[in-house]
Amino acid sequence: MYDLNLIPIHLRQRESFELQSGFHAAVPPRRATRSRTEDMLVLSLFINGGESVPADVLQNWLERLTQDFYKTSGSVTAALRTLVETLNLIMLEKNLKAAGKGSSLTGALTLAAIHRQSLYLAQSGPAHAYVLTRQGLDHFYDSSQSDHGLGMSRTPAIRYYQVILGEDGYLFMTDGPPETWTEELLTIGSFPDLAQLQRRLLNQAPADFRLDLVHMTPGEGQVHVQESAKPTPGEKPSIESIEEVTPVEEARTSVDEPQTETREVGFEDTQKIKSQIPVTKAPSPEPDQVQPDVQRSRMKQPESNRVPSLPVSERVHQQRGQLKEKGLKGLAAFFDWHQDVKKRMDTFFSKLLGKIPAGDKIAETKLSGKTLLIIALLVPIVLVAVAAGIYSVRGRTMQYDSYYGQALTHSHQGLTAEDPDDSHHEWQQVLTLLDQAESYRITDDSAALRVQAQEALDLLDGAVRLSYHPAITSVFTSDIHITQIISFGTDLYLFDETGGRVIHAERASQGYEIDPDFVCAAGNFDGGSVGTLVDMTALPINNTYQAHVLAADGAGNVVYCAPEQTPIVQALPISAGATVVVKRITYASGYLYVLDPAANTVRVYQATDDQYLDATTDFFEGIESGGKPDISHIVDMSVSGQELFLLREDGLLVDCVSSGLSSEPVICENPVTYLDSREGREEQTVTMPESSYVSVLYTEPPDPTISILDAVNADIYQFSVRFKLYQRLRPDLGDYDIDSTTATAFTIGIDRIVFLAFGNQVFYAYLD
Repeated sequence: MYDLNLIPIHLRQRESFELQSGFHAAVPPRRATRSRTEDMLVLSLFINGGESVPADVLQNWLERLTQDFYKTSGSVTAALRTLVETLNLIMLEKNLKAAGKGSSLTGALTLAAIHRQSLYLAQSGPAHAYVLTRQGLDHFYDSSQSDHGLGMSRTPAIRYYQVILGEDGYLFMTDGPPETWTEELLTIGSFPDLAQLQRRLLNQAPADFRLDLVHMTPGEGQVHVQESAKPTPGEKPSIESIEEVTPVEEARTSVDEPQTETREVGFEDTQKIKSQIPVTKAPSPEPDQVQPDVQRSRMKQPESNRVPSLPVSERVHQQRGQLKEKGLKGLAAFFDWHQDVKKRMDTFFSKLLGKIPAGDKIAETKLSGKTLLIIALLVPIVLVAVAAGIYSVRGRTMQYDSYYGQALTHSHQGLTAEDPDDSHHEWQQVLTLLDQAESYRITDDSAALRVQAQEALDLLDGAVRLSYHPAITSVFTSDIHITQIISFGTDLYLFDETGGRVIHAERASQGYEIDPDFVCAAGNFDGGSVGTLVDMTALPINNTYQAHVLAADGAGNVVYCAPEQTPIVQALPISAGATVVVKRITYASGYLYVLDPAANTVRVYQATDDQYLDATTDFFEGIESGGKPDISHIVDMSVSGQELFLLREDGLLVDCVSSGLSSEPVICENPVTYLDSREGREEQTVTMPESSYVSVLYTEPPDPTISILDAVNADIYQFSVRFKLYQRLRPDLGDYDIDSTTATAFTIGIDRIVFLAFGNQVFYAYLD
């Protein structure tokens, strides 16, 4: 946990002035909703224009937002979005009531929520927020300068960011930062203490200036507010040496150094993972206009489980004319280009023919058949050369405009479609056309439209975006293909299908580092030999061999593997004359389950002191032939107690329960019926989209879940144990490059960290 030390700084004509309101922080109240019991909140609001808002009114706004935050369940970003939307409506109503009396009020808001060791930021308006930790300085703002602030349109523009804090750090916010606020100048020599940072922040600050500064230190979750000491008339503050403050020019300021109590924190640095993904939630400055892309960075987009209201709405009416106009511009630009080429051709040949004097018989007689043939051959070449030259300059732009215009047209149709399926199809078309447009060039407009399309599809699909980051510090070779992942405390185990081996990685300060000494592959070891491995499963930590994973080859030999230990091999018992073909294995409650497509069954081995001595049993023994599932269509399996979940390649599940009754030993539902439990879709039947499904995972209580991986879209479908869909996790990889978009493996650890593999690349994200 952290303690928050708030230092409000307000200068008027270089004199310290008491800040009345606009800067506030809070800790969870006793009756906070469950989702908010660990969250601390900081609010920084700058008001510009119009008549000033009384301090008590401004404070009431912030207190109301604070109360709303701790009453709002769901993800942190969803709660922050609610606060921004609430304040925007308050300011918009105030502006509407005061219409005609003067300029409107505009707001620049920064919200910061500390959730465990992560700092989540939501920003709207021309606000600037800086986060300084021992890993560096991050500056968050609207680089496009298109966001004119809260109170200007019915739907505000919101940008989201995330930073991992580590042991301590600073958060400072303003609406007009000096140019000297750079990492080089703020961290001269070493990480600054509070007094040093204040001096450096105020160096060369404007005469009228406001700074909201928060010092975050390890603590018990308390908030303290410090006041800057007022300067003695005529006294100058003591400034650090020129080399320490700034190498650009000598420090100059006429305000006193704020006197604050500080202390150094000496804990070991922890990992900082920066994720910045601004999401264009709404257009600005005009109401609901498509907004250009803001500063491109990485952060998960806001979550929503609501069904969108897709019929014609107020927003659609406002956008229709603009979208239609922009959609036609792309097509018009193409025809303008065509006319331009034609005009240039006409000009070229007019000049060429103009050089031949009219009535010149000598010239006419010189145009022999050979000359005419040469001209006939040269004209097409010249035409192509001129056209190619023009295209090289303008052609790519014209192609971009054409595809982008079509994308805008489909986005208009997506907004106005009454049927959700039709709307979904139109937004998919938008992304397809944007892919084509951006193959020629990428602009702020295309990036903003892509965000809008992704948000629309997320709403239609009821999907939640997870912000993923690279998990492995090193780079795997292209021949590695990860098909299974096991998260075991601070250890990560990756199954490389190509090499038939298990890779071990250990958590370090900057991610997971590969253990080069770990061995879990084919070879001769204690207990015998094992061939090329085909799968692995996690083991309980209290097993005899203290192994973390159990792997198997295709012939039925298993190997116990752990860091700094030699593998131990066992051969699974096989009946006389029988053979075992292993495709998948999983372990639960002392039993090893082996998916054997050759025998069209699931073999079950009971462990005795972690040794498999007893003969195998058939899980489906005694079941009627018509009730037994076709194992050839099963791609993965998972177990919960006496219940076996078999994943078919079409995304449907077979649920088989061992009843223990002699009359009906196994009962299978093939396939199960998926129902929706998301808000607005309750009890509707869920149809899995046509795709490729490769993995199923059962996670233990307190949050028992059945999760299925869609390889094509990299979506993770999360169902309750009664097969009700309550969440669809969609990846946001930000600006990270991936060699293949096909997901190959996933897992969800007990610490609610999601790992997702794309061939030889592994990413992770936090699941709120």
